Amino acid sequence: MVERGLTWYEYQELYPLKLRTSLSIAYAEVATHNHFVLDRGGKVFKQTAPVIKLPSNTTGDEHLALLGLLNSSTACFWIKQVFHNKGSTVDEKGARQTTVAFENFYQLAGTGLKKFPIAADKPLDLATTLDRLAQEWQTHLPGQLAAHFPLSRAALDAHKDQATALLPA
Repeated sequence: MVERGLTWYEYQELYPLKLRTSLSIAYAEVATHNHFVLDRGGKVFKQTAPVIKLPSNTTGDEHLALLGLLNSSTACFWIKQVFHNKGSTVDEKGARQTTVAFENFYQLAGTGLKKFPIAADKPLDLATTLDRLAQEWQTHLPGQLAAHFPLSRAALDAHKDQATALLPA
């Protein structure tokens, strides 16, 4: 860096295109279950929310198919067999730990996740349907509606009813 005339705090090399991906899959580093989400860009993740970046020529359907597989009950079973169980939550007194199985937290390391067996058949239809419903649901949330404010009480109630109708009973 000194030979190039740079000070210690300047970037030596920066590849901005490497940092820009249209699609990626993010997940929680520590979780009770598999919670993988499709990110369509514009978000920043840190070590507690690792990101899976597929090759740049990977299609949206391929991302959704993998997402459906990673969020499956089979993947959840595999995760609980492979990854480190960090234990359970501590009760309100802090004296003992509960032993309820669904409260166990697992640390999902990226290197371990590379070993996940990818099946040839992936649940693309289900993943696509869930993604479409989630995107439709988001259009009725206050954050998306803010650009159209002020809205009447009736319009807000209609959006709330539509968002509620999209959620499972």
